Formats: sequence, C-alpha cells, structure tokens
Amino acid sequence: MKIILKSISFLLLLTVLFSCSKDKTLPDDQTTDGNYVLWLQVGSWPNTSQYVVGVNSVDEGSVSLSGNGREVTGRADYGIIPHKGYYYYINEEEGSFVKFELKNNNWTPVKEAPYVHVNFASATYTWANDNTLIIAGPNGDYTKILYSIVDIETFKFVNGELALPAIPTGYSGISIGNLEFSNGNVYFGFNYTKDWPDPSYDKALFGVAKYSSTGLVMIGTEEDAASAGPGSSRLWTASSNVDVNGDVYMLTTPQMVNKALPSVVYKYKNGTTSLDQSYKFNVSNITGSNAVGLWFIGGGKAIVKYNNLSVTGTTHTYEYAVIDLYNKTLVKKLTDLPRDNSDYIQTVIVEDGKVYLAINGEGANDYVWNLNTTTYEVTQGINIKGDFDYILRIDVL
Repeated sequence: MKIILKSISFLLLLTVLFSCSKDKTLPDDQTTDGNYVLWLQVGSWPNTSQYVVGVNSVDEGSVSLSGNGREVTGRADYGIIPHKGYYYYINEEEGSFVKFELKNNNWTPVKEAPYVHVNFASATYTWANDNTLIIAGPNGDYTKILYSIVDIETFKFVNGELALPAIPTGYSGISIGNLEFSNGNVYFGFNYTKDWPDPSYDKALFGVAKYSSTGLVMIGTEEDAASAGPGSSRLWTASSNVDVNGDVYMLTTPQMVNKALPSVVYKYKNGTTSLDQSYKFNVSNITGSNAVGLWFIGGGKAIVKYNNLSVTGTTHTYEYAVIDLYNKTLVKKLTDLPRDNSDYIQTVIVEDGKVYLAINGEGANDYVWNLNTTTYEVTQGINIKGDFDYILRIDVL
C-alpha cells in the first residue's frame, strides 16, 4: 500500500497497519472452500502479507491459513470491490482494472484492461445497476474528484470529473467518502483537506450529481455545521446506505477533523437533490463517541461501529450497536461482542436476513459472530485460528 499524506481517508487506514500481533495458536483446521471469503493479514506494517481463504459456512467450526488460502500480496489488497461472485480491483502499480475469481482457493484474474484515471487507494464506489460500477476518487495531487462509470461486462469506461466548487483558501486538497446511487442520482460526501496533520474542513459537505451512461453532471452541493468528515470509503468500511424506499442515509466521520463534533446521519429522500432538513440523527449522543461505520440490516435498523474512548488500558476500543434510523433511537449496544482494535476494515456482511461480524478480539479471540435480527443476540460462529495478525474483511460471494 502507498501512504499518501494528503488523503485523510487513507491515513485512517494506518490504524490497521500499525496493529500489534495477535497471540499465535496452532491450527485446528476444519477448512472448506465456498461462498464466504476471509481476508487475513500476516505481519505488521510495513512488513505485511495479505491472504484470502474461502469457506462454505461461517456459522461454526474453525479455519486457518495452514495449508489453506491464497496470498494476494502485490496483486490486490483488501480495499477491493466484491460483486456477484467476483472481485474488481484497480492495480495502480500496473495501471490496470482487473476482475478476479476466487475458486478452490485459487486467486485467478478473469479479465483485465488498462486503467489510470482515479487514485484508487483513496477512492470509493457504488453500483448504478448489476452491470454498472461507479468509482469516484481524487486525482494524483488530490485537487480534483474524478469518476469512472464502468461496464463490468465489456470493460468500457466513461471517465470524467465532478465539477465541485474551488478548494477554499488555506486548504490544499479534496477527498471523498460516502457514495450512493438512487433513482438516477449519485449522492456523495466530500471534504477539503490540508497537509497532514492539519485538520480538514470542519463542516459536513455533500454533493449530488445526475447520472447517465455518458457521465455525471453536478446538480449542487450543501454543507452543515453540525458535523464534519466525508464518511468512509466503501472500499474499506461502509458508512452510507440506500433503504428499500430509495432514501439515502449518510454517516459523517469527524474523528480526524474535529473530535468535538458528533457523528451524524444525514438523509436524502428518494428522488430529491437537497438534504432532508427534518432529519438529523446525532449518533454520538447514543453511543457516547464518534462512529466509523454504518451497515443496514433491514427494517430501518443498522449496525454502527464506534470508538469507545472511555475504555483504557487496551487498544481494543471499538464497539458495535444496533440503531433505528427511522426513529433515530438506540436499539441495543452489542456488549456481548468482544471489542475490536481496528476501525476502517470491512467486517460486517448482510445476507438473506443474516448478519455476520468478523472481529479482531484480544489474544486468540477471533471469530465471525452471528447477529439475530429479531432478538439482537450474538452467537459465536467460525473461529479464525493460527498464525495471522489481522482479520481485514469478510465477503459473501
């Protein structure tokens, strides 16, 4: 991975890479290969290797890398796009857009095309439909937000730039976080940045663009002083969603901008191009801290991941809660889960009403947990064992 000092969103990932090693355990394998994929890291920054391992079920048993999985270091990393049984990745070192398949634990390129437009490490993505991917991210010097509309069947690219307001005096760059498609519009969060460690623009900034197969045309931008931060890139952690009504919900991420500001969920009603002024959900009020991730689980409910700063004496300070976005209330803090020591990793998946959370617990306490969406109780699923240092993401393919 490259360290890019102007990208606030990318710097947030370093909390993962500077992690301490876990206690090592001998493997006790019940390995299979199937519908779920676990991404594991061996080593600590800068000497890291990444592996993928497929499993049929994450409900029980155990898995390890011993005699299992596939190293992908140098070919891809965990900031990647899963979709309909495949992965999509921009290899910036080689200047290519690659479609991968993981089958029988073999990591195989299926299709590849030249690509050099968006700075992928600091980008984000959404889907206009099953065959149309939208990627948005900065250019090389972080002074513009560029986009690509990708037909994943033909590998045809439509490249352009989002015509945003000029970077204000005193700021040197621009970043993007949340990105969603709904009813012909593309919604996103962005921010103006300074050279690290100077803080970014301390208001929440939002933009809306009209989508067509020939490009994106800006409709307008808004700002709000109640929070700050553009949200998280879905490459690393989801923090925005579209519900069954087509309404867009976006979580802000002020922890790297102004820690005195709360994390807030904002809303666009289906088909509208301005923020819903009647809706503003201060998530920090009910969790007690800033949030970093948001995942819909159905019925207006969502999982939020937040950093409990009242926990001391450990790096494991990240906790989860179920919230009701429609009623702007706390449903339940998931205190039966072990605390995690990582923030920007994609470790929550929702599949056919089932919700799974992969957690880097203290010591060898590394499991995928199953959340009951009726009672909101959690139970241990597959135990991830052996000689590794981090669970980076979980995907269902």
